[in-house]
Amino acid sequence: MEMIRRIYKKPHSKQVSISGQFYKLLGAILAPLLIMLATLMYMLISFNQEYSAILQNVNTAAEFNNDFQDRVHEVMWSHIINAKPEGELPWEEIDTAVRVLTRLQLTTTQSDNKWRVQSMLNMCENLRKYMIETSNTSSYDERIRRLEGDIDSVTALISSYMYDYIYDEIKEMTRLHGESAGRVLAAAVFVVTVSVFLIIIVISYSLIFTRRITRPINELCQKVQKLGGGDFSIKPIDTFNKEIKTLDDGFNDMVGRINALLDKEIEDQNALHRAEF
Repeated sequence: MEMIRRIYKKPHSKQVSISGQFYKLLGAILAPLLIMLATLMYMLISFNQEYSAILQNVNTAAEFNNDFQDRVHEVMWSHIINAKPEGELPWEEIDTAVRVLTRLQLTTTQSDNKWRVQSMLNMCENLRKYMIETSNTSSYDERIRRLEGDIDSVTALISSYMYDYIYDEIKEMTRLHGESAGRVLAAAVFVVTVSVFLIIIVISYSLIFTRRITRPINELCQKVQKLGGGDFSIKPIDTFNKEIKTLDDGFNDMVGRINALLDKEIEDQNALHRAEF
């Protein structure tokens, strides 16, 4: 309460209109309310974006061929057995994997998974080189060795990294889902805290606002009563309200004029009495 008084205290020499005080009260209510709504919106949007981004990553990663290793091995085996030209190498499988990984590179936020995506992209480029080298190798046994060594090792590693990537993203989704209850509780506590703060502000300033209006009005009523009882020794009202100050100044000016008229009437009567004698 004392803090609210200090915030809204104005020097007596400066009057504020009633409408101005009302707008100040309105601002005191709306400002925390807008801050509360903005914070809640931020919490909701950030959580939704984070969850949606991870879900998008999982959906994108699902486009990766689960049989990537077997498919590459099958095509390369057919290529070696039938001695097909380089143009018939399994480029489509690698191109699809690179497209998926490039999209994941733009949306992945977890540091471990960002490293995995970059590593898989590098391995895809190495896989291309191994395929070309295998295709250009004339020895059948050397081709088989390269297929079962370099190519199968890289494809197995890419598939393993992709499984680990999907696992980590799903684990992060599960964590966010588990945290949702805590975030809802935190939001509820925040709303209650701000609401209590708003209620304190409204009640405190309403009391101050009411006193600033009722006190000078009561003093003005007492001045009217004194004037009706013949007491013309009236002092100005000390008020914050511009409208009441204007009314009091007009009332004091009227009392001053009445006093002047009464003084003149008394002087005229005295002069008349002196003339009679």
